[in-house]
Amino acid sequence: MSVFLRWGIFVILAVAALIYSYNANKKGAEVRAARAQAAASADDAARHAPASPECEKEYVVVELALAARNDGEPLDRLLRRAEIAWETAPVVKERLTQVAIHWYQRSEIPEDVRAAAISDCVRNGPVAGGRAATAPVSPSP
Repeated sequence: MSVFLRWGIFVILAVAALIYSYNANKKGAEVRAARAQAAASADDAARHAPASPECEKEYVVVELALAARNDGEPLDRLLRRAEIAWETAPVVKERLTQVAIHWYQRSEIPEDVRAAAISDCVRNGPVAGGRAATAPVSPSP
């Protein structure tokens, strides 16, 4: 075999390997994009899904805590608000107090406060009727 024939075969195999790897990367990128789009749509659906009444109650307390902090109100005035102070179930009252204190003292406020508050509620398990409700725990990102 001549030297030119050997180099010719080597060049053909090298070009074929480059084309194969280019197509494999392109298909891999398409699969990753489809997975990312599916995950984003699932996250978007979960973000706009209606929350349980207990989580909505916690979200109201979160809004009150952030408003009180922005207005410069003291924490004890926030804890005397009707949404927290007039709660009859002691466990629920304690949970709402913890949520108010946490969000009042929180240093970083996320862009989507509702999603963060609802996800905290689901992760910690909402309190229903004086006992902890069994809710699926979502993994932390």
